[in-house]
Amino acid sequence: VGVWEQKIRFLVTCSSYLVQFVISQIQSTYPLVVIVPIEDPLPSLVGKLTVGELALNLASYYPLKTWADFRDTDPMNTYLSVLSKAEPSEVMWLSWSLSAPPTNWADAGRSAIDRGRGMGGNFNQNKQYIERRGSLPNQRGIEEKIAQGGFAVTARVATSNPMRLKELSAVFGVFARPDGNSWKLVRPLWGMERARKRLIARAHKSKRVVSEAELATL
Repeated sequence: VGVWEQKIRFLVTCSSYLVQFVISQIQSTYPLVVIVPIEDPLPSLVGKLTVGELALNLASYYPLKTWADFRDTDPMNTYLSVLSKAEPSEVMWLSWSLSAPPTNWADAGRSAIDRGRGMGGNFNQNKQYIERRGSLPNQRGIEEKIAQGGFAVTARVATSNPMRLKELSAVFGVFARPDGNSWKLVRPLWGMERARKRLIARAHKSKRVVSEAELATL
């Protein structure tokens, strides 16, 4: 999702062999949508941008809020409200780059459920420490997430006004689950120019998985 010249635009970039499939999927959900091929605007805009990444705070199998948790509002409004504040010369950009998830991400969730959580313990008569373990408090949410498909998602936030970066990132707190996962802003360690190049390339970096339901909510 990008905004420049005070217009919010929804953009999709994909491999050429997927174009017709992606268009048909969008049109099946939004029959009145107008899809216009354009030249990538990022190369001409990126020089102005301060780039950060949104990373999951916890392991992939911990869930985020999904559309079912938002009964009175459209969760997209949280970041669209910030994008709508753009000044005439301002640029803001949200990017989700998708790739195949690690093959073992759901297995890690099952292992966490099997291990449970430590609840202290006692020494037995032979002076051996016996640990007591109980169910994870968020076990149901983990089970629901790992039962779904998902994608490895690299989420990037970029703004021409550096002060907007924190504001735009902060609104993703609405997707946090008290018993699950949340997003955090991570600033680049290796220089802004490298971060800009990765933004243009839609480079895949993160191996953290976002489920289909979570991604649809975003």
